[in-house]
Amino acid sequence: MDRNRHVSRRLILKLAGSGALGASAAVALAACGETQVVEVIKEVEVEKVVTQEVVKEVEKVVTKEVEKVVEKVVEVQAMPQAVTAIIRVAHDHTSGPRGTAMKWALEQFAKAYPHIPIKFEPQGGDYQEAFGIQMTAGTQAEIALLDAGFVNQWIQPGGFTQINEEMRKHSDWDPTRWWFSADEYTVNFFNTIPAPTNKPIEGPQFGMTYQGACTGLIFNYDMAEAKGIPEPSEGSFGLTTDFVETAMKATDAETGEWGKWMHVHPALTWGGWVFGLSDTGTRHFRSADGLHLECFEDGGDKGYQLAIDSIHKDKYAFPPADAGEFSGEFGDPFSAGKVLYGWHNGGVGGNVARIKDRFHWGLIVPPEGPRGQIPGSYIGQPHAVTNAAGNAGSTEQAIEWLLFMAGPVVQERIAIDKGSTPVLKEIYDGDVINAPPPDNYGTLHVKLMRERDDQRNWQGAHPHWWEWAAWWGAADPGFVGEETAEESIERMVTTSDRVLEATKEDYDAYEAYIKTLPS
Repeated sequence: MDRNRHVSRRLILKLAGSGALGASAAVALAACGETQVVEVIKEVEVEKVVTQEVVKEVEKVVTKEVEKVVEKVVEVQAMPQAVTAIIRVAHDHTSGPRGTAMKWALEQFAKAYPHIPIKFEPQGGDYQEAFGIQMTAGTQAEIALLDAGFVNQWIQPGGFTQINEEMRKHSDWDPTRWWFSADEYTVNFFNTIPAPTNKPIEGPQFGMTYQGACTGLIFNYDMAEAKGIPEPSEGSFGLTTDFVETAMKATDAETGEWGKWMHVHPALTWGGWVFGLSDTGTRHFRSADGLHLECFEDGGDKGYQLAIDSIHKDKYAFPPADAGEFSGEFGDPFSAGKVLYGWHNGGVGGNVARIKDRFHWGLIVPPEGPRGQIPGSYIGQPHAVTNAAGNAGSTEQAIEWLLFMAGPVVQERIAIDKGSTPVLKEIYDGDVINAPPPDNYGTLHVKLMRERDDQRNWQGAHPHWWEWAAWWGAADPGFVGEETAEESIERMVTTSDRVLEATKEDYDAYEAYIKTLPS
C-alpha cells in the first residue's frame, strides 16, 4: 500500500464504534480506502541572496518538501437493518374507527421497526371457529387479536407462547402502566370482588392488552332539554327512582322516542343493575368454585326484574330485537336521536361518526343503588402470541408489536378515534381523550377506572368459556315477553350450571396446570 494512503483504519473504527457507520459499511470502506484521502502538496520557496561586492545577481533555489495530510470524511448512508422476522398478525379491526386506528398503527410500526415486517391477515367475526381450525392445523399467525375465552381454551393444549421472561427483559415493560383486565392474556382465576383493575399486571402471560371496554350510559342532552329533564348528577340519580322516572318521561311510543335502549347482553345494560341492587354487592357472574351462576343471588334478581319491567311493564324501553326499527339510516337507535339513555362499551367512535353534529350528547354518571353508583363491566381484548412465534424463534419480535400497540403512540390514536377504551393509564392524563364529542369521555372513564374496584370482568379463565357463555342467549325469552323474569333467571342458571358441571374436571385440571407455570 502506498504510504500516502495511510492513516484511515483508526478513523474507520472510531466511526464504526460511534455508530456513524453500520458495521458492514465500515468493513466495506476499509477494504476500498474510501474513508480518507491523502494529498501531497510540494511547496517551493525561493530564497534571494544579494551581495554588494558582486554586481551579478545570483539566485539560489532551495526546494522544501512539505507534506500535508487532508482527511476527508465520506458520509455513507447506513445500510438498512436486516429483517429479523416476518410477523403475521390476524385481526378483525378492518373498518370503522378501529380499522382507521389499525391502519395508522401499521404505518407507524413499519417506520419504527422496519426490520420486523408485519403481514396483516384480516379475520372475520367467526374467528373462534376459523382460527381454531388454523390452530389445529398449525397454520395460525404468530399474533392474533382474540378474546379471553378463546385464549384460555388453547393455553393448556400449547396453542400460545408464555412470554413473562421476555417481557421482563424489555425496557418498556412496567406492569403498573396499564389497566389490568385479568384472565384475558394472563391467567389469574380472579372470580371475586374487589376487581384487580388498578393492580399491576401479574400471572402467567401469553399476550398483552390492546383495547379496553368500560361500559356505561350515554345521554342525549338535546332530547332531555326538549322534555324538561335535567342532566343526571351524583347523589340524585337513583336507579329505581330518578332513572326510571326520567326514562318514562322521555318516552313517546307514538313518535318512536324512548327513555332507554336495553340490550340482552348483561355486560352492556342489566348486569350492572343486578350487582347494583343486590344486598351485598359481592357476587360475580360465576362462583369462585366454578360451578354456579351466582349473580342473581343476594337480591340480584331485583336488577333483572327491573330490566324486564323496563320493556313489558313500565314500557320506557323497546324490545332489543326491535332496535333496527328505530335506527333508520343512522345504524342504531341512539345515533338516530330516538333514545334518552343509550349504552356504550367504551367504543363510541361509531356514534361520533353517525351522529356528527346533529345533536349534543355525552357520557353521564352511573345510576345509584343502595350502596352508591352501580358497577359496570371492564374487559379488554388482547394481542395473544401463538406457538407459531415460539416455534419460529420470533417471540422477541412479537413482543415489540405487543408493546408498541399497547404503548403511547397507538393508545393516543385510539383516544382520538374512540373505537375502544385506551388501556394505557397515562393517556388519561392528556388532553386528547377529553376532546369532545362526546362530552365527559375521558373524565368519566378515568373515574370509573381509578376510583372503582367493583367493575366486573368476564371471568375468562375457563377452558370451556364459550360454551358457558351460552347462558347470555338464554335471556332472550324473557326480553321478548315469553317468560317472566323468574322463569328467565331459572333458564339462564340452568344453561350455565349444566356446562359448568359437565366441564368441572377440565376446569380443575386447567387450574392445576396453570399453577405449575412460572410467572
